[in-house]
Amino acid sequence: MTLSGMWFKLARTAIMAGQLLFLLFFGWLLTSVMSLALVQLLCQSKLTTAVCSFAVELASIPGMEMPPEGLYNRGILYARRAEYDRAIFDFDRAIERRPDDFRTFYWRGLAYSDKGDFDHAVADYDQAIRLNPKYADAYYSRGNAYAKKNQFDNAIADYDQAIRRDPKDALAYNNRGSAYADKGDVDRAIADYDQAIKLNPKYALAYRNRGNAYAKKGDSDQAIADYDQAIGLNPKDASAHNDRGRAYGAKGDHDRAVDDFDTARKLGSHSE
Repeated sequence: MTLSGMWFKLARTAIMAGQLLFLLFFGWLLTSVMSLALVQLLCQSKLTTAVCSFAVELASIPGMEMPPEGLYNRGILYARRAEYDRAIFDFDRAIERRPDDFRTFYWRGLAYSDKGDFDHAVADYDQAIRLNPKYADAYYSRGNAYAKKNQFDNAIADYDQAIRRDPKDALAYNNRGSAYADKGDVDRAIADYDQAIKLNPKYALAYRNRGNAYAKKGDSDQAIADYDQAIGLNPKDASAHNDRGRAYGAKGDHDRAVDDFDTARKLGSHSE
């Protein structure tokens, strides 16, 4: 081997070692020290997805000690990857070391909700609210969990609290409207959908939900107008096409109904 070749090989080895050390340091920094906002920013970039995943796996090395903030951040990364059991395990360990952090209880509640374990989710949201009574997101998420449990009065009470703390939360108005609709209070549901749309005129789901409420009232024309808006904002919403087909059917416009049912079926839904 020539002298120049030897230097080239040494230089390449040094570069590879430097890259490995950088990744090791970055993985530790990402999961242990960095703020959640920066973690989210980095992990949303296609250029850093591999590094983000590497950091999560790196922090899983047996014997690597992580502070509560690192466990909290890694739990969020797991939750975003739909690895809910791993997320909950990390949140458990973070709570053991830092039992007064409302954020960790909240995120563990989200992980339980995504798993379909709404009882545990409600318990965690309870604790998050106890630690921070002004946390609007916890009321909103607990309302969602109660709605999944068909406890609509509790859900509405929580959405009330969320809206009181954040009057511009279109999601809370929409979901409270759905809770009212599930209770059979269609007029209040429509009023909430109105407000959700006022706050976010591009909120396709709120238009569809309001269309369903008008359909329950027998107002097919207004329902169709709302389904038109929903489909205009989200043309691939099979449910909106299906619902509009039903509204056309209720009016006796069977040709348009069939067209919508066909579109819904092509998009992955079905007509009934």
